[in-house]
Amino acid sequence: MNTEHETRLALPGKGALESATLTFLAECGMKVNRSNPRQYLARIGSMPGMEVVFQRAADIPPLVQDGDAALGITGFDILAEHRGQSDEEADEDDYDDDIIVLERNLGYGHCRLVVAVPET
Repeated sequence: MNTEHETRLALPGKGALESATLTFLAECGMKVNRSNPRQYLARIGSMPGMEVVFQRAADIPPLVQDGDAALGITGFDILAEHRGQSDEEADEDDYDDDIIVLERNLGYGHCRLVVAVPET
């Protein structure tokens, strides 16, 4: 399905981030057309030549970094973890990889921090 003239966009393939991302794109006029929710490939009708691939959110940064996807939408926390950064480092724009963050906050997909400790 992917040819040399297509651009690949990696999107989260399950959970709340998938649903919110598809809604966000549709509201931007870029509705993702996927005939079956179990398919990993889809198209954006308003963008000829755009192939959408659904992946685990944590797998999106390596796909973009390796050039297997030109663009990706995932959590900023996941990108920072992929880069091995602390919270302070994640706020800086000095990175050693080829990933460029175009927008840090799309207004959805807020991260929750959960800490678990033993009772004893």
